[in-house]
Amino acid sequence: MIKKLAEYDCLSSDDRVVMTYLLNSITISPEYLNYLIIFVFLLVAIGIDLGFVFFS
Repeated sequence: MIKKLAEYDCLSSDDRVVMTYLLNSITISPEYLNYLIIFVFLLVAIGIDLGFVFFS
C-alpha cells in the first residue's frame, strides 16, 4: 500500500510524504506496544520483589 501511495499522481509530493510517514508509523506501532507491555511487566516484577524484601 505504501508503494501504491508513492506512485499515486493525484496527491502532491508533500501529501505523499506525509501519508507515507503516517502509514509507516502505523506499521511500527506494534513494536512500541511490545516495549510498553515488557516495561509494565518489569515494573510489576520489581514491585513484587520489593514486596517480598520489605514485607516478609
